[in-house]
Amino acid sequence: MIRRSTFILLLLFLVLAVLAIAFQQTWFEKEEVEPTPIVQPKLLEEFPLENLFLLQVSENNQISLELTKQSDGNWAISIPAGTQTDDGKIERLLTTLYDLTPTGTVSVDTALEALGISPESSKILLENTSGETLVLHIGTLTPTSSGYFLQVNNKPAVVVSKYGLQELISLLQPESLLSTNPTP
Repeated sequence: MIRRSTFILLLLFLVLAVLAIAFQQTWFEKEEVEPTPIVQPKLLEEFPLENLFLLQVSENNQISLELTKQSDGNWAISIPAGTQTDDGKIERLLTTLYDLTPTGTVSVDTALEALGISPESSKILLENTSGETLVLHIGTLTPTSSGYFLQVNNKPAVVVSKYGLQELISLLQPESLLSTNPTP
C-alpha cells in the first residue's frame, strides 16, 4: 500500500510537471495586442476651411479684427481698415485655428459663467460661403492651467490645449497679421 506522504509527493510532482510543460508550450502567455491610437476629431472638423469666408474676433461685444476672403482667394483685413495682410501669416492663423483639438469635455450641468464663458467674453465668429456661422466662445484657464475652456455655438464646453489657444490668440492680434513688405 502507498503511504499518504508518497501519494502527496507523487501528486505534487505531477502538478509541477504539468506546469513546466505549460510554460514551455506558452499556455499562460497573453497574446500581445497592438494598441490602436484614438484619434480625437478636430474642433472645426465639420466646418471646412476651404468654405470659410469670414473670420471675426470680438471682445466685450466689440469687433477687434475682421478678415474676409476676397474673390481672388486672398484674405483681407476689413477691421481695422486700411491694413495690408501677409498671406503666410493668415495661413498660419487659419492652420492654428483648424488644428485646435479638444482634450476633454465639461459636464453639461456646469454653469458657463464658472468657465469664464459669458456674452462679454472673447468670441471668434466664423462664416462660410453658405452663410452658416460658427461661434467659438473663449473661456478661462482650467483649474490645472493646462488648457482653456471653449464652447462652440451652444454645444457643451470643451477643454483645448493652453499652448494651442495662446498661439491662436497671439495670431488674432491685427499687428501680427500685417505685411512687413512696404506697399509699392
